[in-house]
Amino acid sequence: IDYDVELLSSENNGERRIVGRERMTEYLAIARKILSDYEYSVFLLYIEGYTTQEIAKKLEKSNKSVENAKSRMFKHLRDESSLFSDI
Repeated sequence: IDYDVELLSSENNGERRIVGRERMTEYLAIARKILSDYEYSVFLLYIEGYTTQEIAKKLEKSNKSVENAKSRMFKHLRDESSLFSDI
């Protein structure tokens, strides 16, 4: 039987992307339950790649406030890391 390797590869990549999106949705749902509204807003911008300064500007907060929120966010996520292990 002949297989089109390109087709198999693209189907596999498509499936991987779908599974990846589903996992990310689950991760975000857990993070949403763990974090405060402000921490979650910072978290979303952080994972999108924004710097502390950019996050502060977008949320109209001080850099110090964002840094403190990031510290709390990481602590909460570390403390509850077992919730992410089953995904």
